[in-house]
Amino acid sequence: MPERTTYLLLFRGVGDAGQLPVAPLREVMTKAGFTGATTCINSGNALVRRAISREKTIAEVAKLCKE
Repeated sequence: MPERTTYLLLFRGVGDAGQLPVAPLREVMTKAGFTGATTCINSGNALVRRAISREKTIAEVAKLCKE
């Protein structure tokens, strides 16, 4: 199994009414194959693990958020 890297994701606009909700974000990242997806309530921060490059992680998380 390839080595997994832990990524710290810094978001803006997470957790408040009318913005990206924290719990669904965590669920979507987990379903997309990120392991250990955790979020800090209303801070916009998340930790995820995945065996893909930084660039691919950024692109995939951006796509998930748009969806």
